[in-house]
Amino acid sequence: MAALLTIGSRREGLAQASPEVVQRGPSRYTLMGGEVDLVYVPAATGTDAQLDYRDASGTRSFSSDDLTTEISPALGRLVSIALEYVADGYDKYLTLLVPDANPEENGASASIQTAAIITKHLTSIGGPALVPGALQIYEVIELDGVAEFATA
Repeated sequence: MAALLTIGSRREGLAQASPEVVQRGPSRYTLMGGEVDLVYVPAATGTDAQLDYRDASGTRSFSSDDLTTEISPALGRLVSIALEYVADGYDKYLTLLVPDANPEENGASASIQTAAIITKHLTSIGGPALVPGALQIYEVIELDGVAEFATA
């Protein structure tokens, strides 16, 4: 790659091309907080994404077809799953905030802190107008854990 060097006034700027660095994101996130344990494996070439969720009621696994992933300019990657449906009561979802990460000095992992939000959408067979008050209730779970990087 050719280097580009511009010399002039500050307004013209100073730029120099740097060597390309190929960075690969974490291959696995292992997170814990409160009564919740999560393991998130992002999709990679030839493999589907997976999220394992454990709380006091048990363990459940979700694959790519069950996950909704979106990128928020403010929050980064958001991964959501449907946890529970109660007819004429509520729908419950979990949204995990997945931070980008670079490996620490060991090259294999990085300590991270993030959060998951459990959203309970209150419902009624007669429609949302019959639900008094707020239609969503949020519970924020602080998570600590590690982002692991594949070593090849």
